[in-house]
Amino acid sequence: MENMSSAMTRFGLDLFRIVCTANPDANGFISPFSLSVALSMTQLGADGETSKEMMKALRWAEGKEAVIHEENKKYISMLQQGNQQYDLSVANRLFVEKSYSLLSEYLKQTQNLYLAEAMPSNFKGDAEGERVTINSWVSAQTKEKIKDLLAPGILNADTRMVLVNAVYFKGLWKTPFDANDTRPRPFKVSPEQTKEVPTMIAEKMSLRFWLDKENEEGFSALELPYKGDELSMVILLPNEDFGLANMEKSLSHEKLASIFFRLLISVRC
Repeated sequence: MENMSSAMTRFGLDLFRIVCTANPDANGFISPFSLSVALSMTQLGADGETSKEMMKALRWAEGKEAVIHEENKKYISMLQQGNQQYDLSVANRLFVEKSYSLLSEYLKQTQNLYLAEAMPSNFKGDAEGERVTINSWVSAQTKEKIKDLLAPGILNADTRMVLVNAVYFKGLWKTPFDANDTRPRPFKVSPEQTKEVPTMIAEKMSLRFWLDKENEEGFSALELPYKGDELSMVILLPNEDFGLANMEKSLSHEKLASIFFRLLISVRC
């Protein structure tokens, strides 16, 4: 799944920079995978210049669209297999205005490649009711973690189709943190401000760690594996107290690939 993985990472970094620029002082959580899948389903129905522009935005290499759609199918199917060590699910769905006609081939492909069922919707007659229906479906897929995906008024009588991707994940750390060891520690908000925040602490934990020793303004990477050793969280931290902006600017697909490789071959410490 090299083509899909590379494109999604590049697209994710593009998205990350846009979000950081628009909200430089805010904390946020984004899912490049969800947006990439939703846009991939849209690209599947596009043609001509629109298709080319969408491929460009998604960072797909020219002529690789059929390959990436197949790799997306393989990846989504793999995520759907389930695991006793953690709970991970992905769901896609099309909500289509019932009076609006879509090509049967498009519906067949979205079902085959993205497991996306098309649901007839009455946006013309009851857009608000359909908004509630969509939000209820998303809430059910995410076990009520995301309850109000679409805000009131976002849909109207002109809406023809809503493509939705929902991802749910719940896992336990391979080596759990002791709740009794969580205590307030100083967090540097700015050069002038420090804030006490609850901080998890572990002294005896074997983890993969990488430190950029070649660049004084570099950053460190730490891998926290989840139970089952199939999934992990990778945390990037600038070496300087306020080097986050520089770290964000330096991120690239090649750099992330190098970091993940270094973590993979590193000795746990």
